[in-house]
Amino acid sequence: TGEGFIEASSTVSGGGGRVAVYHDGASTTFDWTHISATGAQWGGPGTVYVKDHQEPYGDLYVDNANAASFNPATAPATPLPATPAGQQTFRNLTLTRKASVATPDALIITGTLTVDSSSRLQSSNLNLP
Repeated sequence: TGEGFIEASSTVSGGGGRVAVYHDGASTTFDWTHISATGAQWGGPGTVYVKDHQEPYGDLYVDNANAASFNPATAPATPLPATPAGQQTFRNLTLTRKASVATPDALIITGTLTVDSSSRLQSSNLNLP
């Protein structure tokens, strides 16, 4: 609960960090738009994972804040490492503002998959755009 910001970012040429928040959705008042893991101008984005402990799966957000020098079509993608099961499940997966994500696993999305027109997603069962 409360106000403030959670940020895991880079300042010069590195990628963004990783943030994971596990919460009780019934009692939280935190503004989820106040969490970021953006990379620097030359780096790729990090990831933000938010999960209500009452839900079976969480939401993954990858937002590169339109980094001017980052081209998702040619730059290395933010990796989602392989899992032993060969699949990863999220409630919602959102890639925005020049985000680029790749995983060798299959992705299962039980809610909404959003990949904006400036972003890219690659997995063993999806390749967008």
